Amino acid sequence: GVGIDTPDELAIIEGETISFVASLAFVQSGLPVRLASEPPATKRPILSTLGYYQQVKNFLEHGVSDEFPINDGQSTRKPWLFCGDPFVRQHMHDVLLDNQGNVVMDERGNLLLINDDRTMRTEYKRLQRTYRVTMYPHWSHDMKQYIWSRSYGASPLSGYCYANPAGGITWLGLGHTVAMQLCYDVDRVQNQPLGAIPPRPVLADTLGGRNIPDGAQFIADIVPAGYRFTHELFHLVWGNANSVPRQGEVYDVLEMLGFRPINVRKADGTVVQERISRDTTLINPPTYTAVA
Repeated sequence: GVGIDTPDELAIIEGETISFVASLAFVQSGLPVRLASEPPATKRPILSTLGYYQQVKNFLEHGVSDEFPINDGQSTRKPWLFCGDPFVRQHMHDVLLDNQGNVVMDERGNLLLINDDRTMRTEYKRLQRTYRVTMYPHWSHDMKQYIWSRSYGASPLSGYCYANPAGGITWLGLGHTVAMQLCYDVDRVQNQPLGAIPPRPVLADTLGGRNIPDGAQFIADIVPAGYRFTHELFHLVWGNANSVPRQGEVYDVLEMLGFRPINVRKADGTVVQERISRDTTLINPPTYTAVA
Protein backbone atom coordinates (compact mmCIF):
# COMPACT_ATOMS: atom_id res chain seq x y z
CA GLY A 1 0.00 0.00 0.00
CA VAL A 2 1.15 3.52 -0.71
CA GLY A 3 -0.27 6.89 0.20
CA ILE A 4 -1.69 9.07 -2.56
CA ASP A 5 -0.69 12.68 -2.03
CA THR A 6 0.04 14.63 -5.22
CA PRO A 7 -0.44 13.86 -8.92
CA ASP A 8 3.28 13.02 -9.11
CA GLU A 9 2.80 10.20 -6.64
CA LEU A 10 0.01 8.82 -8.79
CA ALA A 11 2.75 7.61 -11.13
CA ILE A 12 2.36 4.26 -9.37
CA ILE A 13 -0.41 3.69 -11.91
CA GLU A 14 2.36 3.93 -14.54
CA GLY A 15 1.10 7.11 -16.12
CA GLU A 16 -2.46 5.90 -16.65
CA THR A 17 -3.79 8.95 -14.83
CA ILE A 18 -2.91 10.93 -17.96
CA SER A 19 -5.56 9.00 -19.88
CA PHE A 20 -8.15 10.16 -17.34
CA VAL A 21 -7.01 13.79 -17.51
CA ALA A 22 -7.34 13.60 -21.29
CA SER A 23 -10.89 12.31 -20.90
CA LEU A 24 -11.71 15.44 -18.89
CA ALA A 25 -10.96 17.68 -21.86
CA PHE A 26 -14.67 18.39 -22.32
CA VAL A 27 -14.62 20.12 -18.91
CA GLN A 28 -12.62 22.88 -20.59
CA SER A 29 -14.61 22.77 -23.83
CA GLY A 30 -17.58 24.90 -22.85
CA LEU A 31 -20.03 22.25 -24.08
CA PRO A 32 -23.47 22.41 -22.44
CA VAL A 33 -23.80 20.05 -19.49
CA ARG A 34 -27.20 18.70 -18.46
CA LEU A 35 -28.13 18.97 -14.81
CA ALA A 36 -29.26 15.86 -12.99
CA SER A 37 -32.91 16.19 -11.97
CA GLU A 38 -32.66 13.66 -9.14
CA PRO A 39 -30.73 15.02 -6.13
CA PRO A 40 -28.08 12.91 -4.37
CA ALA A 41 -29.07 10.96 -1.29
CA THR A 42 -27.88 13.77 0.98
CA LYS A 43 -30.65 16.11 -0.38
CA ARG A 44 -28.08 18.85 -1.02
CA PRO A 45 -28.46 21.21 -4.03
CA ILE A 46 -28.38 19.32 -7.31
CA LEU A 47 -24.91 18.91 -8.80
CA SER A 48 -24.13 19.05 -12.46
CA THR A 49 -22.06 16.41 -14.21
CA LEU A 50 -19.46 19.14 -14.64
CA GLY A 51 -19.32 19.59 -10.88
CA TYR A 52 -18.58 15.92 -10.29
CA TYR A 53 -15.70 15.95 -12.75
CA GLN A 54 -14.27 19.23 -11.49
CA GLN A 55 -13.83 17.92 -7.95
CA VAL A 56 -12.01 14.82 -9.18
CA LYS A 57 -9.86 17.04 -11.37
CA ASN A 58 -9.04 19.13 -8.30
CA PHE A 59 -7.82 16.00 -6.51
CA LEU A 60 -5.55 15.06 -9.40
CA GLU A 61 -4.11 18.56 -9.62
CA HIS A 62 -3.88 19.53 -5.94
CA GLY A 63 -4.00 16.35 -3.87
CA VAL A 64 -5.76 16.39 -0.49
CA SER A 65 -5.89 19.38 1.84
CA ASP A 66 -8.31 21.39 3.97
CA GLU A 67 -9.25 23.23 0.78
CA PHE A 68 -9.65 20.02 -1.23
CA PRO A 69 -11.00 17.28 1.07
CA ILE A 70 -12.15 13.86 -0.13
CA ASN A 71 -14.94 11.42 0.84
CA ASP A 72 -17.58 14.12 0.46
CA GLY A 73 -15.57 16.59 2.52
CA GLN A 74 -15.10 14.23 5.48
CA SER A 75 -11.37 13.50 5.11
CA THR A 76 -8.27 15.62 4.61
CA ARG A 77 -5.87 12.72 5.14
CA LYS A 78 -3.81 11.17 2.38
CA PRO A 79 -5.75 8.13 1.05
CA TRP A 80 -4.18 4.73 0.59
CA LEU A 81 -3.78 2.87 -2.69
CA PHE A 82 -3.45 -0.92 -2.69
CA CYS A 83 -2.91 -3.29 -5.60
CA GLY A 84 -4.17 -6.74 -4.65
CA ASP A 85 -5.49 -7.93 -1.29
CA PRO A 86 -3.81 -6.13 1.64
CA PHE A 87 -6.19 -7.22 4.41
CA VAL A 88 -6.25 -10.27 6.68
CA ARG A 89 -9.66 -11.57 7.71
CA GLN A 90 -10.14 -11.79 11.48
CA HIS A 91 -12.83 -13.24 13.71
CA MET A 92 -14.52 -11.58 16.64
CA HIS A 93 -12.67 -13.94 19.00
CA ASP A 94 -9.24 -12.94 17.65
CA VAL A 95 -6.93 -10.67 19.65
CA LEU A 96 -7.72 -6.95 19.38
CA LEU A 97 -5.04 -4.70 17.86
CA ASP A 98 -4.69 -0.95 18.44
CA ASN A 99 -3.86 1.81 15.93
CA GLN A 100 -0.17 1.00 16.29
CA GLY A 101 -0.67 -2.68 15.52
CA ASN A 102 -0.03 -3.75 19.12
CA VAL A 103 -2.18 -6.17 21.11
CA VAL A 104 -4.60 -4.55 23.56
CA MET A 105 -4.65 -5.62 27.23
CA ASP A 106 -6.91 -4.83 30.14
CA GLU A 107 -5.70 -3.37 33.45
CA ARG A 108 -4.81 -6.87 34.66
CA GLY A 109 -2.62 -7.61 31.67
CA ASN A 110 -5.09 -9.97 30.00
CA LEU A 111 -5.36 -9.92 26.22
CA LEU A 112 -8.56 -8.35 24.92
CA LEU A 113 -10.45 -9.88 22.01
CA ILE A 114 -12.14 -7.96 19.22
CA ASN A 115 -15.50 -8.94 20.70
CA ASP A 116 -14.50 -7.30 24.00
CA ASP A 117 -14.42 -3.87 22.38
CA ARG A 118 -17.83 -2.18 22.56
CA THR A 119 -17.35 -0.16 19.36
CA MET A 120 -16.34 -3.22 17.34
CA ARG A 121 -19.15 -5.28 18.82
CA THR A 122 -21.75 -2.61 18.04
CA GLU A 123 -20.52 -2.21 14.47
CA TYR A 124 -20.59 -5.98 13.94
CA LYS A 125 -24.24 -6.16 15.01
CA ARG A 126 -25.19 -3.14 12.89
CA LEU A 127 -23.60 -4.61 9.76
CA GLN A 128 -25.25 -7.98 10.35
CA ARG A 129 -28.66 -6.28 10.40
CA THR A 130 -27.90 -4.08 7.39
CA TYR A 131 -26.39 -6.61 4.99
CA ARG A 132 -27.93 -9.84 6.29
CA VAL A 133 -24.67 -11.69 5.73
CA THR A 134 -21.86 -12.54 8.14
CA MET A 135 -19.37 -9.67 8.23
CA TYR A 136 -15.80 -9.89 9.46
CA PRO A 137 -13.20 -7.38 10.64
CA HIS A 138 -10.26 -7.37 8.20
CA TRP A 139 -6.95 -6.03 9.51
CA SER A 140 -4.64 -3.80 7.46
CA HIS A 141 -1.01 -3.96 8.58
CA ASP A 142 -0.24 -0.85 6.52
CA MET A 143 -3.09 1.33 7.78
CA LYS A 144 -3.07 -0.21 11.27
CA GLN A 145 -6.82 -0.34 11.05
CA TYR A 146 -9.80 -2.67 10.55
CA ILE A 147 -12.22 -2.61 7.65
CA TRP A 148 -15.46 -4.59 7.61
CA SER A 149 -16.39 -6.95 4.81
CA ARG A 150 -17.63 -10.45 4.11
CA SER A 151 -15.52 -13.58 3.68
CA TYR A 152 -14.16 -14.03 0.15
CA GLY A 153 -12.49 -17.43 0.41
CA ALA A 154 -11.24 -20.18 2.71
CA SER A 155 -7.93 -18.44 3.38
CA PRO A 156 -7.93 -15.37 5.66
CA LEU A 157 -5.69 -13.75 3.01
CA SER A 158 -8.38 -14.12 0.33
CA GLY A 159 -10.00 -10.72 -0.05
CA TYR A 160 -11.98 -8.66 -2.52
CA CYS A 161 -9.49 -9.23 -5.37
CA TYR A 162 -9.67 -12.99 -4.89
CA ALA A 163 -13.36 -12.84 -5.81
CA ASN A 164 -13.04 -9.93 -8.28
CA PRO A 165 -9.70 -10.38 -10.12
CA ALA A 166 -10.33 -7.45 -12.48
CA GLY A 167 -12.28 -5.22 -10.12
CA GLY A 168 -11.72 -2.27 -7.83
CA ILE A 169 -13.22 -0.97 -4.62
CA THR A 170 -12.91 2.10 -2.41
CA TRP A 171 -13.18 1.60 1.32
CA LEU A 172 -14.93 4.49 3.07
CA GLY A 173 -16.23 4.95 6.57
CA LEU A 174 -12.79 4.31 8.07
CA GLY A 175 -12.79 7.29 10.38
CA HIS A 176 -10.80 9.87 8.46
CA THR A 177 -8.94 7.30 6.35
CA VAL A 178 -9.93 6.32 2.80
CA ALA A 179 -8.42 3.41 0.87
CA MET A 180 -8.66 2.40 -2.79
CA GLN A 181 -8.01 -1.21 -3.76
CA LEU A 182 -7.34 -2.18 -7.38
CA CYS A 183 -7.26 -5.74 -8.73
CA TYR A 184 -5.34 -6.44 -11.91
CA ASP A 185 -5.77 -9.74 -13.71
CA VAL A 186 -3.27 -9.56 -16.58
CA ASP A 187 -5.44 -11.87 -18.68
CA ARG A 188 -8.52 -9.63 -18.38
CA VAL A 189 -7.32 -6.05 -18.04
CA GLN A 190 -6.40 -4.13 -21.18
CA ASN A 191 -3.18 -2.12 -21.19
CA GLN A 192 -3.67 0.63 -23.75
CA PRO A 193 -3.89 4.43 -23.81
CA LEU A 194 -7.16 6.25 -24.25
CA GLY A 195 -8.19 6.24 -27.92
CA ALA A 196 -5.81 3.44 -28.94
CA ILE A 197 -8.71 1.53 -30.51
CA PRO A 198 -11.25 3.72 -32.38
CA PRO A 199 -14.82 3.19 -31.11
CA ARG A 200 -17.55 2.08 -33.50
CA PRO A 201 -20.80 3.54 -32.10
CA VAL A 202 -24.12 1.74 -32.44
CA LEU A 203 -27.23 3.81 -33.13
CA ALA A 204 -29.54 3.90 -30.13
CA ASP A 205 -32.59 2.98 -32.21
CA THR A 206 -30.94 -0.34 -33.12
CA LEU A 207 -30.91 -1.39 -29.46
CA GLY A 208 -34.35 -1.09 -27.90
CA GLY A 209 -35.08 -4.13 -25.80
CA ARG A 210 -33.26 -6.46 -28.16
CA ASN A 211 -29.86 -8.03 -27.89
CA ILE A 212 -26.66 -6.21 -28.80
CA PRO A 213 -26.25 -6.21 -32.62
CA ASP A 214 -23.78 -8.62 -34.18
CA GLY A 215 -20.32 -7.14 -34.59
CA ALA A 216 -20.80 -4.41 -31.99
CA GLN A 217 -17.79 -3.51 -29.89
CA PHE A 218 -17.56 -4.31 -26.22
CA ILE A 219 -16.71 -1.41 -23.96
CA ALA A 220 -14.03 -3.57 -22.32
CA ASP A 221 -12.21 -3.70 -25.66
CA ILE A 222 -11.78 0.05 -25.99
CA VAL A 223 -11.48 1.46 -22.47
CA PRO A 224 -8.02 2.60 -21.31
CA ALA A 225 -6.08 0.62 -18.75
CA GLY A 226 -6.78 3.13 -15.99
CA TYR A 227 -10.56 3.18 -16.21
CA ARG A 228 -11.13 1.17 -13.02
CA PHE A 229 -8.88 3.59 -11.20
CA THR A 230 -10.88 6.42 -12.77
CA HIS A 231 -14.17 4.88 -11.61
CA GLU A 232 -12.94 4.50 -8.04
CA LEU A 233 -11.69 8.10 -7.96
CA PHE A 234 -15.29 9.33 -7.98
CA HIS A 235 -16.09 7.24 -4.91
CA LEU A 236 -12.88 8.36 -3.20
CA VAL A 237 -13.55 12.05 -3.78
CA TRP A 238 -17.34 12.17 -3.48
CA GLY A 239 -18.19 9.32 -1.12
CA ASN A 240 -20.85 6.72 -1.84
CA ALA A 241 -23.87 8.92 -1.08
CA ASN A 242 -22.99 11.20 -4.00
CA SER A 243 -21.59 8.69 -6.48
CA VAL A 244 -23.93 5.69 -6.30
CA PRO A 245 -27.50 5.88 -7.68
CA ARG A 246 -30.48 4.94 -5.55
CA GLN A 247 -30.73 1.57 -7.32
CA GLY A 248 -27.04 0.81 -6.76
CA GLU A 249 -24.26 0.63 -9.31
CA VAL A 250 -25.04 -0.99 -12.64
CA TYR A 251 -22.43 -2.04 -15.20
CA ASP A 252 -24.44 -3.58 -18.04
CA VAL A 253 -24.67 -1.06 -20.90
CA LEU A 254 -28.28 -1.81 -21.88
CA GLU A 255 -29.31 -1.50 -18.23
CA MET A 256 -27.38 1.76 -17.83
CA LEU A 257 -29.12 3.22 -20.87
CA GLY A 258 -32.55 2.21 -19.59
CA PHE A 259 -33.25 -0.38 -22.29
CA ARG A 260 -33.26 -3.32 -19.88
CA PRO A 261 -34.81 -3.29 -16.36
CA ILE A 262 -32.80 -4.01 -13.24
CA ASN A 263 -33.76 -5.66 -9.96
CA VAL A 264 -34.08 -3.15 -7.12
CA ARG A 265 -34.45 -4.17 -3.48
CA LYS A 266 -36.88 -1.97 -1.55
CA ALA A 267 -36.56 -1.02 2.11
CA ASP A 268 -39.04 -3.74 3.09
CA GLY A 269 -36.91 -6.39 1.36
CA THR A 270 -39.12 -6.86 -1.70
CA VAL A 271 -37.49 -6.84 -5.13
CA VAL A 272 -39.03 -4.96 -8.06
CA GLN A 273 -37.89 -4.27 -11.61
CA GLU A 274 -37.13 -0.71 -12.65
CA ARG A 275 -35.52 0.98 -15.61
CA ILE A 276 -32.73 3.47 -14.96
CA SER A 277 -33.57 6.98 -16.09
CA ARG A 278 -31.13 9.14 -18.00
CA ASP A 279 -30.92 11.49 -15.03
CA THR A 280 -30.05 8.64 -12.69
CA THR A 281 -27.22 7.68 -15.01
CA LEU A 282 -25.94 11.25 -15.03
CA ILE A 283 -25.65 11.39 -11.23
CA ASN A 284 -23.40 8.32 -11.43
CA PRO A 285 -20.44 9.80 -13.35
CA PRO A 286 -18.21 6.72 -12.93
CA THR A 287 -20.68 4.68 -14.95
CA TYR A 288 -21.63 7.53 -17.25
CA THR A 289 -17.95 7.98 -18.18
CA ALA A 290 -17.61 4.34 -19.17
CA VAL A 291 -20.73 4.44 -21.34
CA ALA A 292 -19.78 7.74 -22.97
